[in-house]
Amino acid sequence: MNIPDILIGGVSGIGIALAASTWIGKAWANRFLERDRIKYETQMQATLSELRMRGDKERFVHQLQFEKEFAVYTELWVSALALARSAMQFRELRLRDASVSMEDERQDFMGCHSNLNDVVFNNRPFYAPEVYDIAKKLLHASGEVYGIEKSREEGVPVKGDKTESLLDDINDTHIPKLVEAIRSRIWTRNGRQTALG
Repeated sequence: MNIPDILIGGVSGIGIALAASTWIGKAWANRFLERDRIKYETQMQATLSELRMRGDKERFVHQLQFEKEFAVYTELWVSALALARSAMQFRELRLRDASVSMEDERQDFMGCHSNLNDVVFNNRPFYAPEVYDIAKKLLHASGEVYGIEKSREEGVPVKGDKTESLLDDINDTHIPKLVEAIRSRIWTRNGRQTALG
C-alpha cells in the first residue's frame, strides 16, 4: 500500500464518519424538535382549553346577571306603572272633588308607593345606578304626596299643597325617564338585545 491510497482511504473514512455523525446529529435534533413541538402543542391546547372554559364561565355568569337585572326591571316597571295609574286616578278624583271614592284612591296610591319603595330598595344591588337614581326620584315624588296625604289623613293642616304638581311629575317626568333608562340599559341603538353591558 502506498501513501496516496492510505490518504484516500483515510479521507474516505473521515468523510463517511462525518456523514454518519451529521446524520445522527440531524436525527437527534429532529427528535428533540419533535419532543419540544409536542410539549408546546400540548401546553397550547391546555391554555386554549382553559381560555374557552373561562370564556364559557364568564358568559354563564354574564347571562345570570342579565336575567337577574331583567327580572328586577320587570318588577320595577310593574310597580312604577301601578303607581303611575294610581297617581293619575287620584289626580282626577282630586280635580272632581269626589270625596266618597277619594279615600279608596288615597289608600291605593299609598299602597303603590309602599310597594315601589320595597322594589327599589330591596333590589338596589342588582340593577344599574342610573336606573336606580331615576327610580329613587320617582319614589321621592310619590313619597312627598304620601307624606301630604298622610298628614291630611291625620288632620294636620297642609301648607302650600303641591300634590297636583307632584302627581303630574310622576306621569309626565319620572315615568318617561324610567322607561328610557330601562330601554337604554336593555337595548342597543340598532334595536338588538344586548347583555346589559
